[in-house]
Amino acid sequence: FGVFFQVALTEKDKLMLKKILLLALLPAIAFAEELPAPVKAIEKQGITIIKTFDAPGGMKGYLGKYQDMGVTIYLTPDGKHAISGYMYNEKGENLSNTLIEK
Repeated sequence: FGVFFQVALTEKDKLMLKKILLLALLPAIAFAEELPAPVKAIEKQGITIIKTFDAPGGMKGYLGKYQDMGVTIYLTPDGKHAISGYMYNEKGENLSNTLIEK
C-alpha cells in the first residue's frame, strides 16, 4: 500500500515539465479573459462558466453551473447584455435543457 517512486529529474526535464503544465493551463486562462463584461458580472454571483455555444438569434450562449444546477446565459449580439434562463423555439421546445442535459 502506498508505494512511492522517486524519480531524479534533470534540470532540462524540470523545465520541460513546467512548460507542459503552463501550456495545459493556457486554455483556462485565455477563456477566463475572454468573457464579456455582462457574463463576468453573472460569474461573480457564484456561477461557474463551463463552456460556450452558438445560440439562436445571433446570440452567444454560455453553459454554467450554480449549486450543482445547470444554468444557461445568453449574450445579446451587441455584447452589452446577458440573459440568464431558458430559451424556447417556435415549437415550444426548451433548447436550454438539451444543453444542460449533455
